[in-house]
Amino acid sequence: MAIFLRNYAAFNDIISYDEASGNWHRITAEQKNVLSSHDISGFFAMLSSKFCGIYSLGRDIFICVGDLRVALNEKIKITVIGSPEKRHLTILDDGKIIGSHIYSVDTANQFENDPTPFIEDEDFDFGLLIANISESTGRQEVFKSKN
Repeated sequence: MAIFLRNYAAFNDIISYDEASGNWHRITAEQKNVLSSHDISGFFAMLSSKFCGIYSLGRDIFICVGDLRVALNEKIKITVIGSPEKRHLTILDDGKIIGSHIYSVDTANQFENDPTPFIEDEDFDFGLLIANISESTGRQEVFKSKN
């Protein structure tokens, strides 16, 4: 089954993602015109050239990092550590590492002393966003209800 994911950093960039194969492709402008916000199941980003995504299907949230696809549950823990130049995202299942990825954060759109009061690090770091969602049942409920 194909689902639609919106680019985390570019609102008009939407892909069709085949969750069974992990393949994805950008959809055309004509296809975008017939989509509604209810058709979008989540978000994706390329973290140092590796496809990463977060989406909901029914009452489940899935995380994709490269070829790894995992449903969030109480045993899954996602951590992000390191500097923006060398972030290390780790996915653990019941304390055992099942996936990891080292990436750098694109800081091109950030500037020092940004006066915007609601800007947070996760606004620029998709790996940090998925880690934060994985740690918060409240945010997971909001994510499920929006997608």
